[in-house]
Amino acid sequence: MSTRSGRGAIKSYRRRKTGLEIDLNQEPGGENRELEGPSTQVEPQQVQASQQQQAVQMPQPAQPATIDVEAIVDDDVVESSPRAFAEAKNNARNNARRNRERTIVDVDLEDQNRITNYCRNKRRRESSSRTVINCDLYINLESSSSSMREPVQKAPEPPKEPVFNCPICMGPLVEEMSTRCGHIFCKSCIKAAISAQSKCPTCRKRVTVKELIRFCSSKHFAEAESVREACNADMAPKRGGKAPVPASKKKPEKVTNPLFEKRPKQFGIGGALPPKRDLTRFVKWPKTVQIQRKKRILKQRLKVPPALNQFTKTLDKNLATSLFKILLKYRPEDKAEKKERLLKRAQAETEGKTVEAKKPIVVKYGLNHVTYLIEQNKAQLVVIAHDVDPIELVVWLPALCRKMEIPYCIVKGKARLGSIVHKKTASVLCLTSVKNEDKLEFSRVLEAIKVANFNDKYDEYRKKWGGGIMGSKSQAKTKAKERLLAKEAAQRMS
Repeated sequence: MSTRSGRGAIKSYRRRKTGLEIDLNQEPGGENRELEGPSTQVEPQQVQASQQQQAVQMPQPAQPATIDVEAIVDDDVVESSPRAFAEAKNNARNNARRNRERTIVDVDLEDQNRITNYCRNKRRRESSSRTVINCDLYINLESSSSSMREPVQKAPEPPKEPVFNCPICMGPLVEEMSTRCGHIFCKSCIKAAISAQSKCPTCRKRVTVKELIRFCSSKHFAEAESVREACNADMAPKRGGKAPVPASKKKPEKVTNPLFEKRPKQFGIGGALPPKRDLTRFVKWPKTVQIQRKKRILKQRLKVPPALNQFTKTLDKNLATSLFKILLKYRPEDKAEKKERLLKRAQAETEGKTVEAKKPIVVKYGLNHVTYLIEQNKAQLVVIAHDVDPIELVVWLPALCRKMEIPYCIVKGKARLGSIVHKKTASVLCLTSVKNEDKLEFSRVLEAIKVANFNDKYDEYRKKWGGGIMGSKSQAKTKAKERLLAKEAAQRMS
């Protein structure tokens, strides 16, 4: 290990600057001692070995003198051995343990504190007598040296609200309005601009007056808050005294029977079944039912002529019940009854007896047969079904009955008429006569049918059109238009 002083450093700098080539095998002169390179510790054996190798390789014209290392004068030469190096290393460790605590001087407090040396550089040596000043502590030079104060931070000033001007009038914004493209103008300016060209003055996009939006800034919110606080202050109760609290009425307690326990249903998985729902709208109905419903809706929407509209005016329920009670008494015989009657007649003829055969009083059915009875003026009452298909089969019957002055009525259901005569359906029925015990009731029914419903109201039904009933949506639109027209008319009058 070697150390150099200031003088040695200057000499080494001069040696590096000159950079002369020196042959170490020649003896240096006295005048070139200042330009010699730094001395190194060279072992004699290594020097002799290198000299022998050079002697073998090169011819030896003459034997030069050997270099005397001890005679070379160097700045500072330190001879070291492995034992000396180990002792120096141990001494450095011991010195580091002793000097772990350093003295710190606090300028303000004038106290000496001990801290541990945590320097990670092991080769760096610091003397134990070195004074370290702690600069981490804050020293307030403006205040007195005996007190430490932290600087007082002032509250930041609130940012000023930016002021915007209208791009059209170049003045402050009045009643700010924003377009859908995001540009802000005065209300009067933007309305005038839109009425002139229907475009945004800034981006030239198409804009209408209906698309303008009221723009509210923080200023407007502050004004609204102040107005709200003023209103709350006006509405605040007076300080004279607290208003008396009205006595709340006590609700009567509901008396429950302890024998019946409340068991609410749980409709979750594994619980009670949910209540039944109306799934009519989700049912796929047969084609015939769909056609019937569509046909009924069309009859309501379209205009129906009076000749067809009269079939919608049917007999009321109470009167129809009385009529069908009479008709059931005069049902014609079926096949079984006819077979039994013919069998009795044949047995009587075989025995040689005479059987009196009276013509039974029954309901007449069949369109042609009933028409013949009406034309012969033998019919006393004609009953027509309202749902005959095609309707042209019976559309002329009311006019014929009125001309022949025969009471007629229209009832619901051709199937109901067919059940009386043992058929599936029947378009028209007719009564030619009744028994004596039923004449009083039959006359009352005839009078009600003739006077109150059909024969006397034929002229009224003949002029009345049907249909034209729109749906709920169309009716709502029509009513809205009527209300709007009425409002405009009222404004004109005012």
